[in-house]
Amino acid sequence: MRVVTLLVALLPALLAQPAAVSPETVVLTVHGRKYTRAEFEEIVKAMQAQNQTAVDNLKTAETLGRNQSLADEARRKGLDRKPSVVARMQVFEA
Repeated sequence: MRVVTLLVALLPALLAQPAAVSPETVVLTVHGRKYTRAEFEEIVKAMQAQNQTAVDNLKTAETLGRNQSLADEARRKGLDRKPSVVARMQVFEA
């Protein structure tokens, strides 16, 4: 976990390096393992993709929960018998 925290803390500085730095230049060493600029950039891309997927999944779960709660509340209030509400609720039931 400390390595991830360290990477996140150093990320802005490492990415701010001039583009003239060769992809083969070592930009990070962790526990003796040296990472070139090219390797580090690939790791950053992978981490960003994973984080975005996690954020997207969380948003989807939150939306699903909110929609289901609204549909349940509409049923409790008897609104599920109104044609305008029925059409909307069918979207949540899918």
